[in-house]
Amino acid sequence: MKRKILILTITLLSVVGYQESYAGGMGGLGLRGGLAISTIGNQDEDFSTARNRFRLGGTAGVGYEIATDGTFAFEIETLYSLRGQRQKFEVLNNEVVVKDYLHYLYFPASFKFYIGDIFNIHFGGYAGVALAGKRKIDGAGVLDGEGSLFGDNIQDAQGDELFNRLDGGIFVGTEFIGEKGIGVGARGYMGLADITNDKHLLGDGTARTGEISVYMLFRFGDN
Repeated sequence: MKRKILILTITLLSVVGYQESYAGGMGGLGLRGGLAISTIGNQDEDFSTARNRFRLGGTAGVGYEIATDGTFAFEIETLYSLRGQRQKFEVLNNEVVVKDYLHYLYFPASFKFYIGDIFNIHFGGYAGVALAGKRKIDGAGVLDGEGSLFGDNIQDAQGDELFNRLDGGIFVGTEFIGEKGIGVGARGYMGLADITNDKHLLGDGTARTGEISVYMLFRFGDN
């Protein structure tokens, strides 16, 4: 019995030593791209309500990971994301569908905890800016139309835009990265900034972005 315990202990120590030797990330430049679903949630509403407005988008970008000899790593990124929402209304017995598209450039910074050399859990914060936006209305041929979310057509009488361009929040995710630097990841974002402009006639509410993304990752490691 003592011999079995000794063998098990040596085996476990060997595994731990192996993980510590290779944990801490590959380091270096990384490219990523994938699909995302996003929404814009109003103040005080539950997730199930906001979920009904999810729409499909995409994300892509570049990051740089700073590896360590321990189990932690740090990464900064520049990413593009297509975010938005999809809402349905009933107007004069006609179904009206409103689709918003927001093209964001955002800058996440994450702390990573590696378990072994291929798996990490990470979390952090991000700041972003909306480069452009578009609203498309499908009103069964009666109320059809489209235009820029930051253009003259959606400004109020004072010239205020409906949306603020700046956004920011927090995120959490996980990644699996193979020895050759090819991997997959998933990440969830929760916006903390109000993206509606309170000065606009219709902007007195609070709205925050949210996103869930799944992506491929290609890392050119330094280690």
